[in-house]
Amino acid sequence: MRVLNVFVLYMCVFFLSACSQVQQPEFKKIQGIKVGGIANNHAKVNAEAVFNNPNAFGLTVTKTDLDVLLEKQKVGNVIQEKEINVPASSDFVIPVSANLDLGALNQDLLNSVLSVFTNKKLNMTFDGTVTVKAVGIEVGVPVSFTQELEAAELLKQSGIQLPNIKWPRK
Repeated sequence: MRVLNVFVLYMCVFFLSACSQVQQPEFKKIQGIKVGGIANNHAKVNAEAVFNNPNAFGLTVTKTDLDVLLEKQKVGNVIQEKEINVPASSDFVIPVSANLDLGALNQDLLNSVLSVFTNKKLNMTFDGTVTVKAVGIEVGVPVSFTQELEAAELLKQSGIQLPNIKWPRK
């Protein structure tokens, strides 16, 4: 009889622990990338990282650590340690903000950025980890997202007026 009780107790613990495991939130996308302003070789970029919490219980985002790359060259970092409460079984948004060091760009990349007059598209990548905590367990969620942006549109969002250049006709 005692063996049966111990077996039932182990089975209960096994099933309860299997049900309460923390599933890793799923990274979905980066949205709303906006350039807030450019001054002194720095640009402020704001965006929102969208995730899905597949768990039947809420989570807490404890840290965000993302590198920001422009054309595969690191130009900034997003570090956020403000806790954000996340509801159960739902999508959630983490606001991200970075100050980009445009002075760190190499000459080829700088030429690409300045090619706004040709409507060139640039790749902006967010790469790193978002850390979430549930029932005392912290889990790092990898983030890697690249979005193609029009350089002219980024400058327009930042409030910089581009000159209206009319090229001479041949």
